[in-house]
Amino acid sequence: MSLFPSCKYRNHCSDPLIHLAMHCPSKYTAVNPVKDVSPDSIDRALIRFTPDPDKFIWKQIKTRKHAATQFLIDSWIAETQMLRILAQEESLFLSPDRWPHEVEQSFGRNPLPTPFELANLVFYGRELKRKANSHDVVFLRAYAFGVSLEYMANLFMVNEASIIEFMCRGVKALLDSKKFLLWCMHIDFSQLRSLSLSEHDLNKGILQKLKYRKKIFDSPLLYPDEFFSFITDSPIMLNLCRSGVIKKKSLRVAPPFRVGHRILQDDAEEGDENGQAATAK
Repeated sequence: MSLFPSCKYRNHCSDPLIHLAMHCPSKYTAVNPVKDVSPDSIDRALIRFTPDPDKFIWKQIKTRKHAATQFLIDSWIAETQMLRILAQEESLFLSPDRWPHEVEQSFGRNPLPTPFELANLVFYGRELKRKANSHDVVFLRAYAFGVSLEYMANLFMVNEASIIEFMCRGVKALLDSKKFLLWCMHIDFSQLRSLSLSEHDLNKGILQKLKYRKKIFDSPLLYPDEFFSFITDSPIMLNLCRSGVIKKKSLRVAPPFRVGHRILQDDAEEGDENGQAATAK
């Protein structure tokens, strides 16, 4: 019998790996996923059971959980077959190079983030956090985390085409959020001269406005949607972003990365080899 037959905690969990774990049939009852399990603790537990724990050289595997609690989470993995199978997936914590074709089409004319970028996106704001709890977005992000379509299809007892359909619905749900659309556009706001704070009734002096402007350059997703409606509501701005007239940042996310990709892994391994060669000399 499943410990989480209907995933009763899903409204409290936007983390894709914890959410999938809630659906895994298990008789282990010593762990409450909402209270006991955090993203870093489940990462550490899953990595412990991977075929090659040393391959995660880009990742800082730390947890603030007490050792006894971490032991219970490790035991949950050990005694739950579908979680052990998940840990054995070679692609886990390594994002695919690209989305399935149908998912790419779901982005339409909007800028397309890579699975690596979506996996490492921090979901800011109540609206985005609420969307992240839905199964459709969970499937999308789980794929970005390196969970295979085959695994998700087996866990939910559907075919892979259904999982892709759920992922497409997840894309459309996220694109309904102006914050997510703004993130997809990944504009370099420091190069956007038309950004005016006077439109937003900021009753501040010039120094405060300059500080506010700098914060927007760093983390625009922290601000209300109306700050950037002149961008997200404008087809012209979208075309300018797509054509490259408006400058973009090189990457939508910044380290540290929870999920890596082949390039990060290959670069780190090459660095290790060069370091070993230098040591040998």
